[in-house]
Amino acid sequence: MKPMTLLSEVKASDLMQGGLITLSADAPLGDAIRTFEENRISGAPVTDRTGKLVGVLSMSDVARTDHVRGGRIETERADYYLANPLDDEGDTYMSEVEGYSPVTGGTETIRHWMNPAIISLRRDASLKEVCETMARERVHRVLVAEDEVVFGIISTLDVVRFLANEL
Repeated sequence: MKPMTLLSEVKASDLMQGGLITLSADAPLGDAIRTFEENRISGAPVTDRTGKLVGVLSMSDVARTDHVRGGRIETERADYYLANPLDDEGDTYMSEVEGYSPVTGGTETIRHWMNPAIISLRRDASLKEVCETMARERVHRVLVAEDEVVFGIISTLDVVRFLANEL
């Protein structure tokens, strides 16, 4: 039986995922959606042409109700087919989607849809600080950064996965 980690000793660096996938602010929104689907993620940091962090885009940003009301997202029902209802981890996923067109404009860039607020914590932030920040800011991911250098990202799933492995 492995010894249990003291939760008070867990740091952001223990929870974060490195090897960040970033999005270009000037890329079409469709590129972000494809990146999310291909990498099975729901959000990513956004950088400008110089590589400077300028925001974060999530699927929640894309699905915000103000986009639907403004006609920026197709609201007609589409046909979805579950070719493989379960993957190795027991998750269902869409492998083929007919008529799926979430973006009606097609010319809008990630910059138009991203959240410019960058919520980050230091690598030595505690698990409690990570959880409090996510709850206070009502977000599902925080960046781990110091002095404008991003080291990783922590999602709510990363926290849950860590706790499940420790308990």
